[in-house]
Amino acid sequence: MVKRAFFLVLVLALATVVRCGGDSGGDSDTTNPPADTVDNDTAGGDTADPDSQVKPDGETPDTVCPVDCDGKVCGDDGCGGSCGACAGTCSEDQSECIVCEPACDGKACGDDGCGGSCGACEGTDTCNAGVCEPCVPACDGKVCGDDGCEGSCGACGANEVCNADQTMCEGVSFGKASHFNALFIPGDAATPYDGADFSNIGGSVCLDINDDGVADNGLGALLGTLQGFGVDANAEILKLFQGGDTNILLDLGQDPEAGPFTLNGYLGDPGAAAGEYTVNAQSFVDGQPMIHFADAEISGGKMELGPITFPLGALLAGFLAEAGIPPLDITLDRVKLVGTVDGAIDDAGVAFKDGTLAGAIFKADLDKALYLARKWCAEDPEAPADICGYLQMADMSLIETFLTWDQDIADCGKELQVYDANDPMVVVGTEPNCQAVSACIFWGSDKAKITGLTPAQ
Repeated sequence: MVKRAFFLVLVLALATVVRCGGDSGGDSDTTNPPADTVDNDTAGGDTADPDSQVKPDGETPDTVCPVDCDGKVCGDDGCGGSCGACAGTCSEDQSECIVCEPACDGKACGDDGCGGSCGACEGTDTCNAGVCEPCVPACDGKVCGDDGCEGSCGACGANEVCNADQTMCEGVSFGKASHFNALFIPGDAATPYDGADFSNIGGSVCLDINDDGVADNGLGALLGTLQGFGVDANAEILKLFQGGDTNILLDLGQDPEAGPFTLNGYLGDPGAAAGEYTVNAQSFVDGQPMIHFADAEISGGKMELGPITFPLGALLAGFLAEAGIPPLDITLDRVKLVGTVDGAIDDAGVAFKDGTLAGAIFKADLDKALYLARKWCAEDPEAPADICGYLQMADMSLIETFLTWDQDIADCGKELQVYDANDPMVVVGTEPNCQAVSACIFWGSDKAKITGLTPAQ
């Protein structure tokens, strides 16, 4: 339940608002057409006399759009309005509404021909021509890793992970480590943390993302909006730490003070003794740490990293999987991470205070992530209804009402999806868009010792 609550907070933080109805916001309003549009008489299909149309101030318009609805019962009237609503599909000549009849005779699964489904297969079974067939494991030439049917081609030994092509198990080792024990999202870029819950982030400050000399935190303004909907994001984050369900580890290698090092990030599980942790195997992809950043450096007692791209969705993948939720396809870009070493670095690990993680979320990436999440909800019959209720109501136009895109990064290469005006689930094209919102997160950590991988269940 804690994981589910956290995901709802995350969705709300991204989606900003909960809509008050099921409408997607893409349908045109035919009840009140524009002033220069003439409505068609729905009973007889006759076009109204242009001379009888007057503007609100009583003047006769100079030009009137000629509505074309003769012989039509549905579809576009040529002036941005409609010749009538359809329960089914409007025919090509707009003369009739065609009601689709599902074709499911002899089918146990698959498309019904009308945008619906004839049923879903259970477990790992796959649908083939309307028939559910058992999943066939694909393990030829493989000795470990996923078999494609939620099973395994073989298990690796202790402190080993399967390599990218699943042909061998490779050993992993760990160095000096740190365990996140403080995380807080400030409400603005200027106010320092003054709470009592985390004693090691009182000196944290937001960072400058776009190099204009001003600290950035565009996402922080959402906290007030979330609280208006009864959600306190920082309170939910605090629950995660107090419950001990979330353990994020940083591995700085054997000698992080000797020079630049690769910083690895893992999802951890509590170990046998206090301060000890094992690394969850879900932290690795193709034999490599899911989160790894080169060229981190500790100088003068301060660690600095960036700018880099942070795979936010990848970090949450294992966490979300436990809650039955697919990973979010979203990144935190232009990331800068800083933290002050708190005490000595020794065999017990590394502690940090006054840390800041800053970055930018691109509008194009956020929009695509929400679209894919809504698509998952629409297609997966086992998708959780509570989460999908929020996702289906998430709409970029509403997000823009509450969210200020405070970054506009030149030549970012991002493409914003363009949707069908009448169906927000249909992508009709893309357009360049480099708008982004900055994020600022305060963090701190205590010393940790990684003893190995978590034993397979």
